[in-house]
Amino acid sequence: MGRGESFRGQIRLELLRYRNSESKKRRQKKGLLRVSAGQNIPGWVAAASKAAGEPTFSFYETDQQGGQLITEPVFWTPTLLAKKAKFIAAFGARYNSNPVVAIVTCQFAGARNDDNNVPDSTAVDGIPPAGSSEVSRWLAAGYTSAKMVDAGNKVISDTMTAFSNKAVALAIGSTSTELDPQGADYVSRTVINTAHLKWGNQIVATRNNISEKAPPPPAPTGSSWSLMYDLRPAVGGQMLWFSYGDSTCRNAANGAPCDAATVLTHSVERAHDYGWNYLEIYNADIMGLPSVIHYAHTLLAQSSPSPTPTPNSKPEPPTNLHVVP
Repeated sequence: MGRGESFRGQIRLELLRYRNSESKKRRQKKGLLRVSAGQNIPGWVAAASKAAGEPTFSFYETDQQGGQLITEPVFWTPTLLAKKAKFIAAFGARYNSNPVVAIVTCQFAGARNDDNNVPDSTAVDGIPPAGSSEVSRWLAAGYTSAKMVDAGNKVISDTMTAFSNKAVALAIGSTSTELDPQGADYVSRTVINTAHLKWGNQIVATRNNISEKAPPPPAPTGSSWSLMYDLRPAVGGQMLWFSYGDSTCRNAANGAPCDAATVLTHSVERAHDYGWNYLEIYNADIMGLPSVIHYAHTLLAQSSPSPTPTPNSKPEPPTNLHVVP
């Protein structure tokens, strides 16, 4: 529920006003603050990286995402990481002590936003050089698992330093063995496990695509869903899409037609099956399916263990968080 606007030489931060902010009760609700990435990288940062001679990566969004051609610095470039660290530090200075903020997201492998997204198709797609694919362009730019792990470790460390009083969430995902021969989930698994060793349950593994279509646990070994299950209890995430008013039934296991209340109910139950501590639900569902939302709150409370005090008093993952986009 936060927004950061970047400008050359400075970073200006502001917190979005709550809808119906005149309600004291609403103002006291907890919120989630996103630190986005990917196509949201400011132009001046991309220009600085280009001037430093650092490689870029290009890909097409899906038709559903808009179908645009995106070109951005690769995830491990020193310029991008340095600028991101400066931004995160300023963000933390502003919001680490804000009691409204319960959790902060970070990402090192988000080609579009703060979700985990590493385009990894081997299909020739018409982007230069001729005959290239997403995988071949990553490899030509110098992609290695080690570079990705190093970038992930740095982004998490920078975020933990800036937000020492908050739980920090990282959306995890998988790539392909063409990019990461040690396993499609090797980078996410290595980075999140390293963070857990250092910060415990202050680091929260998330996925932004829970729906009725998610496989029931235990998921296939080596999949990012299996990793989520292994990382309990510090797990949470976001719905894939809204159910209420969606004629395409994107969240439904069997497609259209579907009953929105049933689909949302089953999706929430799947989040509970995976032990999620919190779930971001789209505003359309919050407003249109209040009885399911009440059920979700009650159900997910069962996934949320009471925090156990620790000597360093690290924050625990928030529970039952409803985020209004």
